[in-house]
Amino acid sequence: GGGMVLALVSSFEGLVWVVALALSAFVIFSVMFRVVSLIDLQSDFVNPTDMCKRTNQLIVPEYVVHGALVLFLLICGYWFAVLLNLPVLALNIYKLKQNDHKLDPTRIFATIDKEKRIGFIRIGLYLLCLCYYLFRIVSLFVSSILGN
Repeated sequence: GGGMVLALVSSFEGLVWVVALALSAFVIFSVMFRVVSLIDLQSDFVNPTDMCKRTNQLIVPEYVVHGALVLFLLICGYWFAVLLNLPVLALNIYKLKQNDHKLDPTRIFATIDKEKRIGFIRIGLYLLCLCYYLFRIVSLFVSSILGN
């Protein structure tokens, strides 16, 4: 129970993976919210202006949290985790530099399929990273149980 979680976060490596897991959960939620909103818009359940306003509020925080996570992993020396995150980080930087990171209510119907596709790719990449963090946490648990 709680003792195992306390033991996990008491080690530096355990803390790194728990933080990575928590930050990943936020970015996955953010992208899933955007994709579901796009699907709702396509099904005519929401107004494009309201949908864009709601989802655009989460885009920059998502990019900042993901960038902070990658920087944190880089500083801690977890190169493989950084490499797993590089494709999405590169996409985020590219979209920011092109000023193409926010959804535009006047163009949303022309770009909705592309935005959904990008959203699904993001979710897949973020889930890959999340699975890796879970693997690292489980392997820490197992090694602590076995006393290694």
